Amino acid sequence: MDYTTIIPIAAGGAAVATALLLMEWLSGRKPRIDERLEEVRDPSLRRRREEGPRGATEAVKGMLEKATPTLAKPLQPQTRWTRVNSRRSWR
Repeated sequence: MDYTTIIPIAAGGAAVATALLLMEWLSGRKPRIDERLEEVRDPSLRRRREEGPRGATEAVKGMLEKATPTLAKPLQPQTRWTRVNSRRSWR
């Protein structure tokens, strides 16, 4: 093989390797093997990771409970006539 076939193959391989390394670097995730090694060192780590953050979910739940009546108010019938007729239409 001469240089006219080796150089394009090497350049293509280098471009693919660069693209893969760049995608791995930009993803920001740890490789699965690193996660597994950490789980071997600390077995309770998986349970803690699966439970997830508790504080954030409780905070969002509380915020939604407080905001729901305010958000629902514009959807309620405004007059007595519309309230009565909307109840009758469901029967």
